[in-house]
Amino acid sequence: MTYVIDYPHLGNIGHFWTSISDGYIPVTYTWWSLALNFFGKNPAAFHFLNILFHILTTFVVYLLLKSLLEYFFSSQKEIIRKCELMINSNNNLYSFDLVAGLALMGALLFAVHPLQVETVCWVTSLKDVSAGFFSCLALFCFVNYRLKNRNFFYLFGLSSFLLAMLSKPTAVSVLPMILILDFLIFKKTARSTIILLIPWVLIALPILALNAFSQDKLVSLYQAPWISRPFIALDAMGFYLYKLFFPVTLLPDYGRSPRNLISNGLIYWTWIPVAGLIVASLMVVRRNRLAIPSLHHSKTKSPGPPLKKGESIQNSNIPPLHFLAVGFFLFLAGILTVSGLIPFAAQNNSTVYDRYVYLSMIGAALAFCFVLAGIRKHKIPALIIGFGLLAVLGYKSMVQSRIWKNDFRLWSYTLSHKPNSAVALINLGRQYSAKGDTDRALRLYKKAVEIAPFDPDAQNNLGSMMAKTGNMNAAELHYMEAVRLNPRLRTAHENLMRIYMLKRDWNNARYSINALLNLNSRHIGANLNQAEIYLHKQQFEKCISHLNDMKKWVRNNPDIENFLGVSYAGIGDNAAAQSHFKKALELNPQHKSAKQNLSRSIHEK
Repeated sequence: MTYVIDYPHLGNIGHFWTSISDGYIPVTYTWWSLALNFFGKNPAAFHFLNILFHILTTFVVYLLLKSLLEYFFSSQKEIIRKCELMINSNNNLYSFDLVAGLALMGALLFAVHPLQVETVCWVTSLKDVSAGFFSCLALFCFVNYRLKNRNFFYLFGLSSFLLAMLSKPTAVSVLPMILILDFLIFKKTARSTIILLIPWVLIALPILALNAFSQDKLVSLYQAPWISRPFIALDAMGFYLYKLFFPVTLLPDYGRSPRNLISNGLIYWTWIPVAGLIVASLMVVRRNRLAIPSLHHSKTKSPGPPLKKGESIQNSNIPPLHFLAVGFFLFLAGILTVSGLIPFAAQNNSTVYDRYVYLSMIGAALAFCFVLAGIRKHKIPALIIGFGLLAVLGYKSMVQSRIWKNDFRLWSYTLSHKPNSAVALINLGRQYSAKGDTDRALRLYKKAVEIAPFDPDAQNNLGSMMAKTGNMNAAELHYMEAVRLNPRLRTAHENLMRIYMLKRDWNNARYSINALLNLNSRHIGANLNQAEIYLHKQQFEKCISHLNDMKKWVRNNPDIENFLGVSYAGIGDNAAAQSHFKKALELNPQHKSAKQNLSRSIHEK
């Protein structure tokens, strides 16, 4: 929560559309900035954004499922009287009560499944629900473009996809999901769909490139061999499927990283079940794709005779297994970009996170609709089973959401189920450190380093706690190890720089400063420390030039004015020195160093 509210430049919407630092997701930062501008630093407003987008996404999922179900039942050769389908004189769909009911059940599954709790409760996951909303809107528009052949839906879908990509680039998963729908439901060729999606790809590529460039500082610490990555991806897919059916012990950190999978030997067998499901599903869709009539090819055909009394839905022309397979493939497509086929920084801790399945739940919702539609007898059993399952899942989500009440509860719960979670140890240590419980924080950080000595965050946090207790030598060693493990870890370089500056070890300090400037040439702290080194070495002209360069991109900084005053005093220009000291005090009347320097300058005069 603090990460979001105190994020630099939050509230300045234009900054996030023109800056590409730390990822290019301007739509997400726009929502956060609006919340800050209208409601201030009120946590409830930020949580409300997540809930609002989740509700909106659920409504769009309902419309999407309803469109797909209407299309499916309209394309059948037989009229399903049990489902209360009525056809008008033009053989067009007029009233289909069960379609709305099934779509509602599927949308509710999407809304209340416990896997969605992390995305809705975690403020930082606004990017997931925002991208999810616009992604679902893009899918809905594309489906209606196919159904109604109106360019408005295509263009609106394209615009929605752009906003989804600008919320979070993993929304690129929309493209394989459209391919699946177009190929398996609308019976289009892959070639025709790809041609139709060329504008979508042209939108996605520059946004993906911008994010790759802006996030080059995020390092994947363990590079799994290329040959192992398909198995890592299959393991992640299997894990998500398991949690879909058995949503128990849901944690913010599963520790299922490529390093752990390979070292524990899990990678050799955990991929087998989901690989078998993929093969079976491919066989189902291959057998049924030609058997399912397309609405575009059957509009003039008679819908056929109604079902006879006592005849089950399964005896009609419905192949529910085909749509179960479609739902399965949609589920996998939604997590494809974060499955581990391509390394990403979050894999340092785990490949799998609950928030990654947000969009994939569309596939689960669609499959759920057809499971209910395939029940053989009457609507009553389907309603009982459906609402009973939704009630259980809703209750589990309510219980799960309480775990996210605060950081202490969340990470304590995680440790109670996963005692060796370095992520939980580090985050709980931060909470104790913030409350001044140094001893407990130190124990947690030490245990984190013991469990994961290769984790640079664990080393860096332990170093900070050592420095807090006055053990600077031990702190320096841990900072150096953190930097060795991850040369792009900015906070470790900053901590190391502070120690060297305190020790007046100018050579090593300059090394840390240069490392920070390589990561960000406009790092204010590093540039100010560089100016301080110039002062200590009495290189006053260099210091003045350096600080004037800083003033071109940093405005109204009292430290810059104070250092400029010291520099001018060093070359004997007391008038200029006093002017800068006074400017520093105008910007910060409590600036202790500027007060002392101004008093000394006046006294010397």
